[in-house]
Amino acid sequence: MAALFLAFSGLGYLYIVFARKLHIHDVPNNRSSHKQVTVRGIGVLFPLAVLYYACATQFQYPFFLMAIFTLASISFLDDLFTLSGKARFLVQLIGTGLMLYQIDLESNLLLLFTLFFLGVGFLNAFNFMDGINGITGLYGLVGAVSLSYMNQKVRFIDQQLLTLLMLALVTFLWFNFRKRALAFGGDVGSISLAAILFFGIVLLGEAVSWKYLMFFSLYGLDTGYTLFYRLLKGEAIFEAHRLHFFQLMANELRISHLRVSVLYAGLQLFLNTVLVLSDQLWIVLVVHLVLLVVMHRLRARLGKGVRWIPKNK
Repeated sequence: MAALFLAFSGLGYLYIVFARKLHIHDVPNNRSSHKQVTVRGIGVLFPLAVLYYACATQFQYPFFLMAIFTLASISFLDDLFTLSGKARFLVQLIGTGLMLYQIDLESNLLLLFTLFFLGVGFLNAFNFMDGINGITGLYGLVGAVSLSYMNQKVRFIDQQLLTLLMLALVTFLWFNFRKRALAFGGDVGSISLAAILFFGIVLLGEAVSWKYLMFFSLYGLDTGYTLFYRLLKGEAIFEAHRLHFFQLMANELRISHLRVSVLYAGLQLFLNTVLVLSDQLWIVLVVHLVLLVVMHRLRARLGKGVRWIPKNK
């Protein structure tokens, strides 16, 4: 593990040098939660971890691997050139389909359709929520640890894959969980991580219970309610904005990025602990209801202080 951590860290530093020379970076604008030009795309560590896993296990889960590298490739190209939304969405459909085909669920069309819809939403939720330092790495690590814990109780996935993912996440946090990050994950990071976690959570749901889809419920809550809120206000929902709850805390309330990231990860860890150790789902539902009320009241209090910001303005 120590050798792999050093290897991932070395690859990360090499990528930063490479990205700086080729100007692969994120330039802040009025839609950003950052103020400094920063290297983008170090999330390539996640598909690289999957590549190492594939070589070590003689390419177990072949369709899953195809999905990861298809999604990672189009996402990295989007980090470089900004591709059309239609192209990215098409590849997300293909990637989600490949993962579900790998899992080989029974011929339950309603279940397949539901998971297909959730899969595409899952990828985009992780992409939307990747806006401040540390949030993707910490939240992803909570999810990976939760899956790994359940895998010790009921084996549903090769543990090597989860171990390598956690190692890649720790390495990623070394570069990203800072007041001034050395590098951002980019679309390649958020989409690849989401795909790996979605594959794991569907396997867990099939093996044990679909309630464990709530291992990532905070991202779903923030993304879903923000979309609903913008629809109610008649805003262009496909335009960039800063209305996610984590963005309001970081940008409007001036809470530090790292504290907001720890808050999201810690709250999701609490919810996951309840899901694992108890059948009291009402606790999880009450927490979500309270969060909805807090989100709504905060948006109402801020009022015109947070509004749609036109693209490229």
